[in-house]
Amino acid sequence: MKETKPSPLKQIEEGAMGANPQEHLLKSKQQTDDGLAIIGAGAKRLAWEEMQLDIKSIEPQTMQKRKLLDQVLRDEDRDSYDDRQEPSLGIAYASIFRTVLEKYKNELLEALNTKDKAAEGIVKTKMAALKSTVQATKDCIREFREDHFNNETLLSKGVSAQQVSFATQLYCNNPNLQIANAIGQDVANGHTDWYGQLVVEDGLYGFVYDFSGNKVMISVLDGNKDMFIRNNLKATEYLTFLNNFHSEALEASRAKQAHKLDLGRVNYKIDTLFGYNDGTASTEQNELVMMFCHDSEVLRDGSTFRRHLYEHPNIKDLNYGGFNWDTLQHVAPLGPGDTNYWYDNIDDVDRLRLVDAIINVDSPFFNLNLLRTLVKEYYTTKIENAWWKGMGYKEGKLELMRLKRDKLNKARFEKEKVEAAKDGMLEFLFDGKMYPTGMTKAKVKKQEEEAKQVNEKANPQLNQ
Repeated sequence: MKETKPSPLKQIEEGAMGANPQEHLLKSKQQTDDGLAIIGAGAKRLAWEEMQLDIKSIEPQTMQKRKLLDQVLRDEDRDSYDDRQEPSLGIAYASIFRTVLEKYKNELLEALNTKDKAAEGIVKTKMAALKSTVQATKDCIREFREDHFNNETLLSKGVSAQQVSFATQLYCNNPNLQIANAIGQDVANGHTDWYGQLVVEDGLYGFVYDFSGNKVMISVLDGNKDMFIRNNLKATEYLTFLNNFHSEALEASRAKQAHKLDLGRVNYKIDTLFGYNDGTASTEQNELVMMFCHDSEVLRDGSTFRRHLYEHPNIKDLNYGGFNWDTLQHVAPLGPGDTNYWYDNIDDVDRLRLVDAIINVDSPFFNLNLLRTLVKEYYTTKIENAWWKGMGYKEGKLELMRLKRDKLNKARFEKEKVEAAKDGMLEFLFDGKMYPTGMTKAKVKKQEEEAKQVNEKANPQLNQ
């Protein structure tokens, strides 16, 4: 008996994902692409999780120890947290408030015995201030707990980890916390707190530890200093702006219309969000720089500028050739294969430290202006990519053009230089700087005469 086999076309029909072979092939290709994307995303996600451990590993041991102790304090307080109850003051606070109040009572008693009305008034003012300090301290503790213990906290991940540590030590039930009040002699001696501010007489200061293991002094009311919450309105504003650009490009593409990207509009929006590096940026704009760097809630896809930098493949080497070696007292010997400049290959640890210096506000090398510049470029690129994709252009081509930016800039420079020379200009503006066109006044005059002669030949009636 002859064996029969289903035809290839019939096999496609039975497992078909489309109404016809062409649609089946298209969907099969899409299925393969989606599968590869899912597998790739999984591998990338795993690599990022492992990198988190590497990032923590470069932290000094004193910092890791302090963070671990802080986490224990927060975990213990979180278990007993109830947002409906008035925050209770720990032993250190109760002790110092009792000590100060006892001191004020003795001063008041002395003023009453001597019938010193002026001294009596001063003491009563101090007692009223102490009462306000007690309430203000409770408010600080409440704010800290809301920021760290609520299930849907809005505290930005861009806040200082060192500041979070200080707040934890001050506002959690910390058995090691010590609090003292500053006296007039402390002010006279010029004592300052951790922020460099001169202490205030009768001000209450907690003694806590920084990430280097040093005991430092912080006002009990400054634990939440420079903390800020995510500005979801600004995040939504940016996403709306990006989506509008994509929609406009998409509509123009469908209508087969030419649609130029309005870069001026894009730059204005980015500058409005993040400010300038000329000292005019507001506190809100500085906070937005940190928020857009660290918080994945901004783009709502899990990505951040911080992660983008850590995963960037091109941070591989560093050339110190740009430095003026003649002005340096010590010149390191050239390494193997070096000719004129010392050259250092950046390994994985170097890369982690480099990124940390760029994005971590607690790093001694942190520069907010540098981060602002990078964040602005990153989120501008997001808008440009959205527009490019909406126009239906090949996504890889734009990235290729960015990689060839120097060559393209050179070609653009030459083009604008020629056009400016044709217009008889001695100089022309290119990317914010003036450059000579190569024209001289004599050449411009000759060019004008030649143009006049050509015009007269083409329009002889003008000479009559």
